[in-house]
Amino acid sequence: MVDLAEESGIRISQNTNMVFFEPHPDDHQPLLDHLHSDGFLVTGKKPAFRFVTHLGVNDRDVEMFAHSIKNFYKRK
Repeated sequence: MVDLAEESGIRISQNTNMVFFEPHPDDHQPLLDHLHSDGFLVTGKKPAFRFVTHLGVNDRDVEMFAHSIKNFYKRK
């Protein structure tokens, strides 16, 4: 996730199983829609998303999620 922040200029902070993610305000709803279309259940109010993992989430799931976000920013 750190490389994602460096590549796209967004702010990410992580604490245990939670990641706080603050995209540019204009990207908030389009990113939410993109993640939904990729099958991720995400909710969030501006300015930030809070992503929470649980025991059923593995490293591959996290990588797939990060890949989805990277794809969103590549298309911009």
